[in-house]
Amino acid sequence: MKSRKRAAALSAATLLSAGLLLITAAPAHAVPDTCTVNTWGGYGASTCTTGTGEQRINIAYIDRQNQRQLVVGNWAPVGGTSSAYFNGSLHLWWLDKRG
Repeated sequence: MKSRKRAAALSAATLLSAGLLLITAAPAHAVPDTCTVNTWGGYGASTCTTGTGEQRINIAYIDRQNQRQLVVGNWAPVGGTSSAYFNGSLHLWWLDKRG
């Protein structure tokens, strides 16, 4: 009788472990990476070539009235280009990424 209880407990533990592995095993996702950014003449563009998901460029600039402004580009998939136009002096840029 004891061996039947042990076998049942072992089977239940094995099934539970296998079920937990199936639940926790998810596909690997990496946010976009290996990105290049170019800015020139009031235009900024970014492209990422590895990873998954999307990225977009953000550009902070100083306008002609000496005010800080922000423009945000479109969400672009890996391999695609996010772009934005600005009218003033480039202050800084950064990328938003989402997997």
